[in-house]
Amino acid sequence: MKKVTQLLGSLAALLLCLACGDNRIEKGPIKRSGQADVVSLDDDWRFIRYGLQADGTRVDEPAGMFEPATDDSDWETLDVPHDFAIKGPFRMDLAGNTGRLPFQGIGWYRKTFTVDEADQGKRFYVDFDGVMANAQVWLNGKYVGTWPYGYNSFRLDLTPFIQVGKENLLAVRTDTEKWDSRWYPGAGIYRHVWLVKTGQVHVRHWGTKMEATNLTDKTADLHLTVEVENHLNEEAKAVVKTSVYELDSLDCLGKRVLRFDDQTLSLKAMSAGKINLQKRMDDCKRWDIESPNRYMACVTVQVDGQETDRYYTPFGVR
Repeated sequence: MKKVTQLLGSLAALLLCLACGDNRIEKGPIKRSGQADVVSLDDDWRFIRYGLQADGTRVDEPAGMFEPATDDSDWETLDVPHDFAIKGPFRMDLAGNTGRLPFQGIGWYRKTFTVDEADQGKRFYVDFDGVMANAQVWLNGKYVGTWPYGYNSFRLDLTPFIQVGKENLLAVRTDTEKWDSRWYPGAGIYRHVWLVKTGQVHVRHWGTKMEATNLTDKTADLHLTVEVENHLNEEAKAVVKTSVYELDSLDCLGKRVLRFDDQTLSLKAMSAGKINLQKRMDDCKRWDIESPNRYMACVTVQVDGQETDRYYTPFGVR
């Protein structure tokens, strides 16, 4: 009986995999919304503080901290999220509205990671969920980009600078010396960091939008907008497949409750396009505070029969 139960469980998992397009659909909790092929870069960073120090003194910032040849062996080893000011000490000469904590300073972070040879030909992005503040980013000694605002997430394209099959060095400079706030703002890489991998044709960052209309006690009309980018130097025909699943409190996919009709999007070289999907969902479970029912829209993009991207959009109907 035990073997039969295990077999039925395996069969159910397989059917769920096939329902969304292929056998790589996540069987455990969804890591995060957005692109499915992500790797956490939270672990094993090197850190050092320059400029204003916690005790009010100043340490001059050397040049070239982003260079691969820079020796960071004596830097502090830590994981992010990290706030280099929260450990204090509290100082009475600092502003009370920011907690009298020494948040002003320059923080340097460096991390190495390797991209597998099997990922050759993909696109690579780094998602920072929050960096305080004025973040400047380099990969392998090459300047990638800047994001000055400290209170929201941002994405940078690593593709031109990535070394597939080799070690890569990600360097981040943060600067709060000229930053001010009405409350304690923190300092450093204070949220998660992700390496995102996609094919050359993929859903645009934040490229989906779900709306529900014509709600009744049991039904709702779902409207899903999907934006797709083509980074190839030639035209591509992207087939967009979308299914909706129940989503439990642990962020695991449950049964499929809806499947939109497949759509084909013709994209010129180095261009983007958008499709609008609409379908009625029966036996709809409303979201409210006491019953926070949720769903997950799973969008897959295929080119020439090969999946190039998978994108997760969680939502509730209310």
